[in-house]
Amino acid sequence: EDGCMRTPPFDSILASTTVKRSLAMGERLVEEGVLKGIEQTRVHMDQVYKAKEVFLLGGHHVVPVGCVGDVVIGDGSRGPVCKRLQEMQHSDMKNPDMIHRIPFELYN
Repeated sequence: EDGCMRTPPFDSILASTTVKRSLAMGERLVEEGVLKGIEQTRVHMDQVYKAKEVFLLGGHHVVPVGCVGDVVIGDGSRGPVCKRLQEMQHSDMKNPDMIHRIPFELYN
């Protein structure tokens, strides 16, 4: 609700590549003025219910959450932060500097 992207700390969630990469991308969104800040902190359900947008991160996906139970999040649609993170993740997948050949022949 205050323009800050929050995720639980890694002692309570999987320290996945998607979350780590999204936090790094979030820093870029702070520089662009899309976000006011980023925090890894405990996230309480009352904060989730009051959020302008909520999204799930995992498996190189950023998935918007329109409602939690009967509570509509924001206006129920994908928000600007989720949209930018999705675009950035998609761009990463096509970036040749982010793609590395796996030498499978070493594992035979």
